[in-house]
Amino acid sequence: MAKNVVMCAGDQMNMAIEVDGLDYYARFALPTPPPRRRKNHHRWRDYERRESRCRADLSAFLRVAVLVGGLSSSKDITGSDRRREITEWRHAIYLAAWRRGHSLSLIGRLMGRDHTTIRSAVMRAEAARNDSWSTLDRHVLRLEAGC
Repeated sequence: MAKNVVMCAGDQMNMAIEVDGLDYYARFALPTPPPRRRKNHHRWRDYERRESRCRADLSAFLRVAVLVGGLSSSKDITGSDRRREITEWRHAIYLAAWRRGHSLSLIGRLMGRDHTTIRSAVMRAEAARNDSWSTLDRHVLRLEAGC
């Protein structure tokens, strides 16, 4: 009379068989499944590439704005200060980054703002551009020339 006992633990399988009063033991290594491939892993790498490019553009724009605009630091622009000269530089940075093809949500996340804030600033800047030659246009040109 045969009696089988099979136990699996991790990647090992132990088997004990009793046949006619004799015990037989066997240990097997279970085959490991192939590694799972992440779906859309190429999209994640593309997103990381876009984010690093946008981060580089924004840091260059911030440096130019601080040097040319006479601001004390880049914290003025990324902060919550609402003085006109600071908000003009902030909006110029948003517009210059948007013109370079970066998404509004990516610009907003890297600047610590919501994408709707960036959208309204870009729309206001475009409307001001269509009216006349403004200081915002001069700021954007300085930013694009400096980078």
